[in-house]
Amino acid sequence: MGAVEAVERAAMGVFRQQLVKPDADDPFAARSFADFFLALGFLYKYKPYGVKAASPFGYSLFDLHPGQGFSFQLHLEPKYEAFHILHAHPGGFIYLSSHPEWLESGEKDAVVWSEGDAEIRSSHTWSPRPGDIARITSTEIVHTVVGCTLEEYATTSFDAVERLLDQNDRAGLELPARHPEIRAMLQNLHPDLPRRSLGRAGSGWIRADLPPSEPIIDVPGQLLGRRLRIGPGADPRLPAPVGWVKVVVPTSTAVRCAFADREWTVSPGQIFTVPPGWDAEVTADEPTVVSIQSIAPELILREWAG
Repeated sequence: MGAVEAVERAAMGVFRQQLVKPDADDPFAARSFADFFLALGFLYKYKPYGVKAASPFGYSLFDLHPGQGFSFQLHLEPKYEAFHILHAHPGGFIYLSSHPEWLESGEKDAVVWSEGDAEIRSSHTWSPRPGDIARITSTEIVHTVVGCTLEEYATTSFDAVERLLDQNDRAGLELPARHPEIRAMLQNLHPDLPRRSLGRAGSGWIRADLPPSEPIIDVPGQLLGRRLRIGPGADPRLPAPVGWVKVVVPTSTAVRCAFADREWTVSPGQIFTVPPGWDAEVTADEPTVVSIQSIAPELILREWAG
């Protein structure tokens, strides 16, 4: 983790000037930015409960082991994020509660599960299905995800959490022989638009169908995450402020990304990044879906606690 995040910080240092003060009159610098992060690709952060394939700009893919996942946690700072479920193993769940609910009953239920109970028994958990999303937009939401493959749209790719209960054995991590196949993760699990949002209301859960136009997460002035269907006849422009960094991840077929007088072909498993100060267009010859995260540069440069 330390080595990978050192690479991440070094990459930010190389292009700090473009993040601090974008220059829309320097297409060479803009193309260099895009070329560098396309070549860098995903950064693999291995954890005892799975792998996080991260971009330096807050978009990540998690592949969690069956029955394992994040610690039960709060955010130390206003780190906002949304989870889009691509696959759920049997027994996989999302946990959401307020901090008072955690202290009242959630912690007890989580401890019983962490000590070997095969299924967690808590009113604060939900068994998700592909296409479900859950949003964390408050530092007072206790949360975890267990036994799922998911997209994370977040204001930072760094951990900025307080672990209230860490059920994971962090001493026994073994690295795999090879990295996971991101292309297969995207194409084979849920290469479509999100379907519904999950949340808590009072002592129960609320579920709502998600219109195609509704973002996965929208934090004004900070973060916009969504999946878009593109192809012939679709608007090719990215729905994001020009001054933000834009990350584009195709889910099923290759797309074309164009800006600064150049066009790139980006395939599933690759990640394309547009620097601040530039608009971009994304096109495809057939209907397909892309994941797009847009983020304010000041969040990228911020030193996060954790």
